[in-house]
Amino acid sequence: MGTHGSPWVGYFYVYEISATRSASAQSKSQASDLEQGNPVGFSPSLSTSGLDSLDVLITAIGAISTKSTPDGVQRNPKPQYVFKENGHIPSAQMRKFVAQRYIVSIPPVENRKWHVRAYVLSMGRLTVCVFKEMLSLFAGEDYEPPWMNLSLKSSLTNTALQDEEVLKEKESMRDFWAMSDDLLPGNWKDHVFDQICSISAELFRAAAHTMADKFTTVDKCFELFAVDFLVDTNGIAWLLEVNETPAFYDVGIAGPMALRLMDSIVCVAMEHMDKARLDDERNVAAKTRLISILDETDKLAKNNITEILPEGCPR
Repeated sequence: MGTHGSPWVGYFYVYEISATRSASAQSKSQASDLEQGNPVGFSPSLSTSGLDSLDVLITAIGAISTKSTPDGVQRNPKPQYVFKENGHIPSAQMRKFVAQRYIVSIPPVENRKWHVRAYVLSMGRLTVCVFKEMLSLFAGEDYEPPWMNLSLKSSLTNTALQDEEVLKEKESMRDFWAMSDDLLPGNWKDHVFDQICSISAELFRAAAHTMADKFTTVDKCFELFAVDFLVDTNGIAWLLEVNETPAFYDVGIAGPMALRLMDSIVCVAMEHMDKARLDDERNVAAKTRLISILDETDKLAKNNITEILPEGCPR
């Protein structure tokens, strides 16, 4: 079993810093505010309580002024690099950060923030599938925006912030499809799943065609990714991150789900190598749980990689 090279390593959360807007410009953008999942007229900035300590942003793009300029646009100075004696720029100053919009309007469940964990299978050169079963992962505390609760435990849904006992006690891992149909209008769960499939397909297509040096697809190999999405009050799914490891859990419904996922992966992998036994109803059921979303096999040139060695393994 081989792996693909993972291009998504070290995602870093920061908040979008919106430029100060005039009253007329603000009124024109009210509709777009709602479309972006934020309340009308709300624009977090570094002067917002709780966001004034974002030194990570300053480290990434230079000093940021909280004062308005005459035209209402905040401009950031070019970074001033400090060269060492050997003429090299310190690597700490050359890191790249991913700035993501902070979605304020989310539909809390039992007053808690949550996000969707989807499992995406990348196989061969290149087909991609999304596992139909998904998890809803909950924050450990009742939701408050970060400018009201500086501990961030209520606004971060990372399961790493909760130990196993808390995860079980608070049911922080739940079946996405079992969530209330009335949480959002219409068939919101189907709509979210369709968005997850569409976004995931575009992600892997882009990686395969533009990042071949980091995301190497190889025939008869596969890699499983855990992809996280946040859902806003308009039912729009926002990509949070692509985890470089799938991170399985043995808590509540997550354990049995992981076993079903592995059954499906084995079935699809064997079919990829023309060795699947699809005369067995159990294998057919396992295969149908993985939804095909992308096939770039005929669009990617043949890979000349013939051997994959573990890192550090002598030849």
